Amino acid sequence: MKKFILMTMAATLMAGCSNDEENGCISPPSEDPVEIKVSAGVSGIQTKAPVNTGQSVTANFVASVNGGDYSAALWNATGTFTASSTASAAFSLSPAQYYPVDGSTIHIKGYYPQGTLSGNTVTFSETDGSNDVMISGEASGNKTTSGALAFTFNHLLTQLQFTFKAGAGFPASGRTVTSITLKNQQTPASLNIKDGTVSYNPVGDGITLTGTYAISADPGTTATVYPMVKSGATSVVMDIVAGGVTYPNVTVSLNTETGKAHNIILTFTPKGITASAIITPWITRGTGSSVVQ
Repeated sequence: MKKFILMTMAATLMAGCSNDEENGCISPPSEDPVEIKVSAGVSGIQTKAPVNTGQSVTANFVASVNGGDYSAALWNATGTFTASSTASAAFSLSPAQYYPVDGSTIHIKGYYPQGTLSGNTVTFSETDGSNDVMISGEASGNKTTSGALAFTFNHLLTQLQFTFKAGAGFPASGRTVTSITLKNQQTPASLNIKDGTVSYNPVGDGITLTGTYAISADPGTTATVYPMVKSGATSVVMDIVAGGVTYPNVTVSLNTETGKAHNIILTFTPKGITASAIITPWITRGTGSSVVQ
C-alpha cells in the first residue's frame, strides 16, 4: 500500500509539471554568487601624461551599501586595465568580488593611486609631484546587473611639462639642463573619495627635478618627468641650472587648470631665458610668457 501511494504521488507531480509545460517548471532561485565585472577608461588622456595611453594602470575600487559614503566599506580591491579614453574590456577585481546573494545593491568607486585608505580618505606619502591623482564616478549594481560596471577616471591635478630650446645666439648642442626647482607649488596629501576633493602638502622647499636634458634647436627637448601639482596658480616660478649656470626665479605667467597639461617652453639666449607656455588637456587653450635677462 505504501509503495502504491508513493508511486501515485510521483505520478501526480510529473503530471503537474507536464500540464504546465508552456510555462516550464520553475527551478528554485540560484544562490550561486555573481562576480562583479568592471571596465574603466581615463578621461582626456594623451601620450604626454603621467598616466599614458596604453599604459597598464592598477587602481583601487571600494564598495559600500550606502551610496556616496565609503566610511564603512564592504571591501576594497584592485583592478588593472589599459589606460584609454574609451572603456577597457571587462576585467575582474583582485581579489575577486561578488554581489550580495540577497539581491541588495552595492555602490562602487575607483581611485588612483592606491595610497592608504581610512574611512573616506586616501592619504599619499609622496611629495615630489609624482602622483597623478584620479577618481571615478560612482557605479551601482546587484546580482541581476548584466555586463560590466563602467568607470571613467578623471584627473584632479595640473600637469607641468618642460621643453628646452636654443634661441638665437645660443649653442644648439652641447648644453644641458640638469635641475629645475619649482617654487610655490603644492602636491597632493590626500583625497576624499566621498566628494572628490584633494588636500595638499605645504609649499615647503619646492619640487626639484633632476636629469640631463639637452637644450636643442626648435622644437627643443621635452623633459620626461611631468610633476603633478595643485591647480589654480597664476604663475610658475623656477630656479633652473643649465650648463653649470643657475638662472634664479624664472617666471612664466599662466593660469593652471585642473586636468590640463601646461607645457612650459624655456628658450635659452645669451641674455637669459624666455619662458612661454601652452595649455593642453592633456588641446591648446592659451599661452603665457615672461622674459628673464
